[in-house]
Amino acid sequence: MKEASGEEALTEENVAAYEFNFYTEKDGVRSDGIEPLKDIRVSFENPAIEGSSPIDVYHVDEVSAPQKLETAETSKPSDDSVKTVIETAQFSTYVLMSVPAEKAHGPFWVDDDTAVTYSTLAEAVAAANEGSTVHMSGDMKASAVSGVVVSKNIMLDVAGDTTITGQGNSAGFTLASGSKIKTAERATFTMTGFNTALTVDTGAVMMDGTYVFTNVNTGINLKGSMSGSDQSKMHVTVSANKNAVGIDTTGSDVKYKNVTLIWNGGRQDGWTYRNMNAENSHIEIKDVWLYNSAANPLNLNNCYFKISGRFGGTSWRGGHVLAVYEDGAEFNNSTVVVDGSRINVIHTKGLTINNSTVTVQNSPDGGFNVNYGSTLTVHDSVLKAE
Repeated sequence: MKEASGEEALTEENVAAYEFNFYTEKDGVRSDGIEPLKDIRVSFENPAIEGSSPIDVYHVDEVSAPQKLETAETSKPSDDSVKTVIETAQFSTYVLMSVPAEKAHGPFWVDDDTAVTYSTLAEAVAAANEGSTVHMSGDMKASAVSGVVVSKNIMLDVAGDTTITGQGNSAGFTLASGSKIKTAERATFTMTGFNTALTVDTGAVMMDGTYVFTNVNTGINLKGSMSGSDQSKMHVTVSANKNAVGIDTTGSDVKYKNVTLIWNGGRQDGWTYRNMNAENSHIEIKDVWLYNSAANPLNLNNCYFKISGRFGGTSWRGGHVLAVYEDGAEFNNSTVVVDGSRINVIHTKGLTINNSTVTVQNSPDGGFNVNYGSTLTVHDSVLKAE
């Protein structure tokens, strides 16, 4: 197939083969095969294969070189499958081939127009129509995306492994309201060396995919939402620079839904207000002193939530890593683990725990510090100290 297509970068992930053969059998003896007398229409659907669109179809036999079927029709009923329709009078082998995206394209292209590519995200957004899909793939410098606002209700599709590298304090890009980002299956989107890498505005959404933000002060400035279809399909990892937090949140629209989030802070010495309004998510936070407030609620519904760290040594700050403040918080149908410090419930309407298990482990300061008129309300739940 490499020779027939001229694509030396082809791998097994870029092809799928089907063999169609029909036989008759009599007295245990099978015939040489049956061929149709005229073209028949054959359709089949299979899991999506890696690479770019469109997908080409080739006819393969033992005699001649593979022949591309110009009349074949391919479509994607979903992100996870490819449907192919061919008309043929030959029952033999047919191969679906997708050109490796990182080989065939520049960093960006719009919709299915792979003949035209763009060197910067700004150029691709300018060329896109309302509601278009802008694809990206490959390695690039921060200058390819810095300062860009992805507007027009665009879907930003990470079609193949993509790494964007900054110089430590580089500016990233912004998803405007109505725009979304997702990665292809088995593709990873990485941003490293940024001050603020990705800003997700109110009304914008991070969707299914694998996202990695490293060596950043703020990997994600979240004003919209992280919303996957399932925890297993959306993985976000943020690793902050020393003394940085890693994730910023602004506004009441911030939500985490069906997300696996690993958040490694840089031990900023001081509390930080962050919205943690989460549903059906797996969240692990390390070395972030987390406070909630009226503008930054802490509500966990059907979640696994673990936060670990300890700030301030033996001073009054000692024992702080999670503080429920102002409007209070709720843990519903969740598993909560606090490692290294106690849970502080202070100056607040209270913490309510419903049908949940809360474990405080490795804390020299006890499990809960409830004071300044605050309350701790527990229903059908288990509180543990380890």
